Amino acid sequence: MVRERRTVGDYSADLEHDLDRYYREIMIGLAREAERVVAIRTALAQIGDPTRFGQNRISTSSRTVFGRLVHKVVARLTVRQVHGITAQLREHAAWVHTAVENLTEIIESIDEVERSTINRRLTSIVERLTILEEDRRRSDDLATRQ
Repeated sequence: MVRERRTVGDYSADLEHDLDRYYREIMIGLAREAERVVAIRTALAQIGDPTRFGQNRISTSSRTVFGRLVHKVVARLTVRQVHGITAQLREHAAWVHTAVENLTEIIESIDEVERSTINRRLTSIVERLTILEEDRRRSDDLATRQ
């Protein structure tokens, strides 16, 4: 049927190539979106990790013995402030985590809507082509009968 329509001139000679190219472009776009969501989810896991904040991650090491002693003394003198700051950072990270999680869910839902829209459009195109081919076949049958 397609060969006949191509011969008549209804379809271009490059129709299959064009459709394949459009399909690849659509699939590449969808794959890129999926990769971006994975990257966001990976970063989100790191943001939400409470072990990333704490005084245990503050080094008191030094190249000299006196330097280590000074760092340990300063750490003990500022322990309350460090606890306060790390608590604030954990709280802030939790809010950022929640915000990014919500945005990621929105992005994923938009992606699903976009895929659904693309699928509906492709289905519609296929249905239209089928109808056109049936109409063309009927008209060819009528023309051969007359």
